[in-house]
Order: sequence, then structure tokens, then C-alpha cells
Amino acid sequence: MHLGTPSHADPHVPRPGTALGLFVAILLLQILVSLLFRSTHFWASVLTGQLGAILLPTFALIWWRGYDRQRCIPFTCRSGMAWQQRCGTALLIICSAIVVVQLTELGIRWTKSIIQTTPLFEEQYAAWLHPTSVAHAGALLGALALLPAFTEELLFRGLLQGSFAHAYGARIGLLLSSALFAVAHGNLSFFHLYFGLGCYLGLLRLKSGALWWPILAHVTNNAWTLVSRHF
Repeated sequence: MHLGTPSHADPHVPRPGTALGLFVAILLLQILVSLLFRSTHFWASVLTGQLGAILLPTFALIWWRGYDRQRCIPFTCRSGMAWQQRCGTALLIICSAIVVVQLTELGIRWTKSIIQTTPLFEEQYAAWLHPTSVAHAGALLGALALLPAFTEELLFRGLLQGSFAHAYGARIGLLLSSALFAVAHGNLSFFHLYFGLGCYLGLLRLKSGALWWPILAHVTNNAWTLVSRHF
């Protein structure tokens, strides 16, 4: 079913209440994982948070309730685009994602200028993000750019946006999933920034009909943020 129009209950797609329940469960798991992060167990917290607290519950719900995986987490783009158009679209998405991340970074810097943070924690986190080898740099990109983009898009632009849009229509689905995306990032001071990013990624999901476009934009966003810390 197209995301643009609301519909009656469909046993192959999670109802909004079920989707929201999954989000609350994942949020509680993320709170526990954040204790690892705050104790500077960064690698353990990232891998546990993405794989154990997002990916596993999402797939477990789809399997347990017998939902249609393609409709919950669609990876098949709408047909009709030649490979030249696909390449051009991918380049446009990367460029637009860089613009979005620059605007987001400006907003984060402005917000941080009026919010105090713990100096010691910031120093330890910055040291962890500084690669000591090519392998270390690759591991950081995989853990902080590729993996979160994949798992978060499956949850927010896939299952959540799809569920809300199926019940309430595309616009409401976009807004609700973007709001939950912002809440999940844990700092309400940055809510407006993550909400805007969520809307941007959600629009890509609507335009393409699949998750590849928002995943590409999300990877670009994360990678640019990570790499720009060292230049």
C-alpha cells in the first residue's frame, strides 16, 4: 500500500500502538546502554546499542507477529529510473546531506554554547574518536557512520514511519516518526535539530518508496560529522 493515504488495520503492518510500544522498549534499552557510554565503554555501548537494542528488537517483532518484512522495512525502490538517473540521484542525496549536516552542526554548536558539559567526559570521547591507524579509522566509520544509519533507518523510516503513515497518512507518519527520532537521541536541547534531520530523511523515504535513499543520506551525515572533527 502507498504511504500517502491512511488505511484500515492491516495484519501485515504493525499498528501504531504496537510500533510505539516497540519504540518505548528500545528507548528503555538505550537508557541502559547509555550507562555503558557514560562509563566510557564506548565500543561496547555503540555495538550493544545498535545491534542489541535496535536491530534485534525490530526484527524480533516482525518475526514474532508475522508482519510483511518488505512492507515494514522496504528495500525495493520504485521502478522507472535508469542507472544514470540513479547515480545522479545518489550524488544529489550526498550533496544535500552534506548541506543538512552543516546546518545541523551550526545548530549544535550554538546550542552547546549555552549548555554546560562535563569536560573530562568530552576529552575522553574526543580521544576515542581520534583514529590511531587506518584500521581504527575504518572501524570508527563502520560503527558510527554505517551501522547507526542502517539500524536507525530500519526502525524510524521503515517500521515506525510506515506504521504511522499506514494508519494516519504520509504527513502524520513523517512528523510522528521524526519526533520519535529526535526524542531517541536523548538530548531534548537538540530536539529541533534532530526533528529537522528526521523530516529530511523521511521525505527521502517517501520520494523513493524504499530505505536506500535515507540510508545513503544518513551514512553521509554521520561520516561527514565524524571526518570533519579532524579537519
